[in-house]
Amino acid sequence: MREILFRAQDAHGVWHKGFYFFYKKRQQHVLLTIVDGEDKFVEIIPETVGQFTGLNDKNGVKIFEGDIIKANFPYAKKGLVEWDKKRGSFYVNPIDGFAAYDKGYKMNANKLEIIGNIHENTELIK
Repeated sequence: MREILFRAQDAHGVWHKGFYFFYKKRQQHVLLTIVDGEDKFVEIIPETVGQFTGLNDKNGVKIFEGDIIKANFPYAKKGLVEWDKKRGSFYVNPIDGFAAYDKGYKMNANKLEIIGNIHENTELIK
């Protein structure tokens, strides 16, 4: 079975993982997460929400949408993990090269390594 998980930052810059939803009554974006064995609702910054791809990188770290990865692609060395709504799948969009496919690279997780994300490491996408 596929693990459904999201990651997002709170207002203090702390990352949380859990189940994402919009709490309409309070007009808040929140994650339901577990802290010290207890369920906890954490208000998060909606722009930082990224979904778990279901894959781990070569070091066993979970790969999320918005992660910047290092890889040994034929035409690029870095890429951004993004969601393709048309195809209904995650892909790696090259940052420092061009795509050999019509939109990014297929993800071969055992060759990828997370080196940052678009929210904390913007210098990596320049």
